[in-house]
Amino acid sequence: MKRISTDNWSLATKNNFKSTKLKVVSLCSFGHLLELYDYTLFAVMISIISTKFFPAENPNVSIVLGFLSFAVSFIFAALGSIFWGWYGDKFGRRKMLNFSMLIMSIPSLIISILPTYDQIGIFAPLILIMARILQGISASGEIKGAKIYAMEISDNSQLGFISGLLTAAGGIGVLFAMLMGYLVSISDYEHAWRIPFLIGSIIGYVGLKIKKTHHDTNPPIVEEKNIQKKILITDLPKIIKSYKMESACVFSLGAVLGILSYTLHAFMNPFLISQGFNTTDVYALGILALLSTASSSILAGLYHDYFKKPFNIMQTNLISMIMLIIPSFMLIENNLPYLNYLAFIILGALLGVNATICSIVMFKSFPYEVRCRGVMFLYALSVSIFGGFTPLTLNFLAKYDFDLPGIAITFMLLIFLSLYSFSSQKMVKKDATLS
Repeated sequence: MKRISTDNWSLATKNNFKSTKLKVVSLCSFGHLLELYDYTLFAVMISIISTKFFPAENPNVSIVLGFLSFAVSFIFAALGSIFWGWYGDKFGRRKMLNFSMLIMSIPSLIISILPTYDQIGIFAPLILIMARILQGISASGEIKGAKIYAMEISDNSQLGFISGLLTAAGGIGVLFAMLMGYLVSISDYEHAWRIPFLIGSIIGYVGLKIKKTHHDTNPPIVEEKNIQKKILITDLPKIIKSYKMESACVFSLGAVLGILSYTLHAFMNPFLISQGFNTTDVYALGILALLSTASSSILAGLYHDYFKKPFNIMQTNLISMIMLIIPSFMLIENNLPYLNYLAFIILGALLGVNATICSIVMFKSFPYEVRCRGVMFLYALSVSIFGGFTPLTLNFLAKYDFDLPGIAITFMLLIFLSLYSFSSQKMVKKDATLS
């Protein structure tokens, strides 16, 4: 990749490129919204889906089986990221996004028409798990791929805004999933749970729209295909070895983001409902958290673009999380409306800042030629391990004490703060030199 000056461009050419860039960023944001809507919808509705596909005399057993099916998709997401990272570095980011987003629409359609356990027996959960695996494979290409693509076509002065915009779009996508979950929970229609998945299948249309988006003018970023004569899928171990500290940094941040995201959006809903919290109130708290996430992500992005200190902002965010997670769980435990609102606003804001800034740090960790392979695999691997199994683990701990999940999360955050602080030192110096 090389950056070229636009100083000698005609005004018409510059305006044309700005229009193209705006269109690409808008489509990436909308695609990111729909992708996270599709991917999170399963988690939001897991208490309903579990009874349909994993029936058991004990409702808790159904929930555990549902969480297991949720976790399995993350394992395949990590494997899928190996392919998507290679595909993005070899054939370009736009083609990778086209492909991955089109795939995401297929499992949503399958789930929307899939017969339940009562209708086809064991084949129902097996097909459901296969659909979730396909979703995991698709998500490993789009979730980080969209941000990489959008930030690469922007200039350094807008990295925060672009990352914040896509984070906010993703938060709104999850919000829509949460809203759908709430509407289904209050509906008397037997098949109401199918409708949100059917809506999610329209994501294929967005993939087609991005496919039709072409750069008619020379942008400031020129993708030089085949900068390396051979870009092999087997090069990944070499890349990690060559960028040890960068790899450790991306892995640690992916783990933190996975833990916080899936605590808030996959664990909290079924856990609080199982604890006797009013279902409507629980969904309202989730929506409030997502509004907080969307707002804080934009503010964090603007803050970054002003101060240009992503590594310092990230460290401050991690310290804030460590200080506030346990108090937030303590506020929720009292089940008092205003305290609940405050706790979810705090958790949502921490997630928004984290998702926005960690994407910038990851972007800066690897050069263009290996960025997709480096970022996407390490991010997907860490989220698979520490995000995918978070709901199941926290659900187990919560049986013994309400505050144990908060304590466990804080302990893990301390470990990853240490790893991040150590591994990012080299990049902090490099970033300061470039600035």
